[in-house]
Amino acid sequence: MKISRRAFLGGLGGLGAGWLAGRVWPVNAQTTGDDPDVRLLSARIRETIGAEAVGLDLRRINWNRGTVDFSIQHNAENYYPSASTFKAMTVLYYLAMTPRDLWEVGADSSAYRVAVFSNNRLTGDLLDSTAAHYPGRANPIVKFNNWTREALRMDVGLYSWDWEGSPTVGWNDRRFAPTPERAVWHRGAAYAVGNVFQPRHLADFWSYLLTLRPLYGWRQAEEAVAQTLELFSIPASGYQSPIERAWGNYIGKDGVLPAGDTPLNVRVVNDAGIILVGQTPYVVAAMSLNGEYRFIQTLERVLAHVVAYESV
Repeated sequence: MKISRRAFLGGLGGLGAGWLAGRVWPVNAQTTGDDPDVRLLSARIRETIGAEAVGLDLRRINWNRGTVDFSIQHNAENYYPSASTFKAMTVLYYLAMTPRDLWEVGADSSAYRVAVFSNNRLTGDLLDSTAAHYPGRANPIVKFNNWTREALRMDVGLYSWDWEGSPTVGWNDRRFAPTPERAVWHRGAAYAVGNVFQPRHLADFWSYLLTLRPLYGWRQAEEAVAQTLELFSIPASGYQSPIERAWGNYIGKDGVLPAGDTPLNVRVVNDAGIILVGQTPYVVAAMSLNGEYRFIQTLERVLAHVVAYESV
């Protein structure tokens, strides 16, 4: 669904801090709701995904109450290689922890180039520079993970970020080392992968940005959320993410790993963010081991079911 970026951001602008005061977000709920139409939507989505190697966490947001009307989850607690989807968290971390007068968000800044162009080396720069503003003596990876756990209340983190030329090469967080419990399963086999997330982690993050729940009451954090939404609404020239190709405008971050980058030997394609269906916001978090073509086809069919639901 094609709408202008200005109109899209304007629609999300209704989420003011005062309006959000006292709201509670039911994080990690596995809810399909009691409404027959919601149950039908859930059944259609699950049938559409079927046995595909796709995990999904879909959440409908109620504008008036600032809560989730329902969530539909399919393989949402399976682990997948995170690829670049975590970079939205990195940008928010930078904006929340760096003193406001030191922010750099212009087109030549690291934050902009990470958000819009997914620059890998500059992702390490953001992690390293922001660590100087976060308390403690831990390495930059551990500090980032401490922040996601303490500020966002999320049970997820990076194991390492060893991109060539990045100042974070050689650092890791043993809490998030590959383990059998955090293995990626594919075609009956378990694979050890360094950085893994679940679709629900990504859905939690984008849900947090819409509600400000864990950050509410701290002015810079609220400004950081607004700036993060702004940066991740900017489309990259000549590139569209899977959700953009399946749907249109969104605020979000995708991630792709070539087949040779993980022991699974499959092309990993993930995407997560916020879309507007009419005037109703949805959080969509999807992770796939199927490559782009089948993943985008699946997203198109899933979102067509959502449009049909909203049209009832």
